[in-house]
Amino acid sequence: MPIYVGYSDNRNFNEVRSLFDVNPNNPDRMADFEIEFGSGYIDPGSYEIYDMDDFPGYQLNDEFVRRLFPFSIPDNIATQIVTKGPKTFFFIKTEEHITKRVGLGLQILSEIEPQSP
Repeated sequence: MPIYVGYSDNRNFNEVRSLFDVNPNNPDRMADFEIEFGSGYIDPGSYEIYDMDDFPGYQLNDEFVRRLFPFSIPDNIATQIVTKGPKTFFFIKTEEHITKRVGLGLQILSEIEPQSP
């Protein structure tokens, strides 16, 4: 199951989450992320979203990013997140590989293999 790390410069937690949840206006009952990125079904609980507004007083740095993820991520991914200075960042496990990297106000940085701590 592929795992992707991404971010948004302008979407908050609820806005990003709504892209991963089933869109009730879609007749196929698909999430907007699934349609836009071609990811296949997104299981509930297969993603985490981190909104910097939820961490007042914390400085966005590599160590802070690494502590939030429930698995080890490559150093270059943590550095890319910090360099971008996003409003939110996230990981998502998908059924299938995605077909694009940018859309819906999201940017996918990389597909990763979780590393042992």
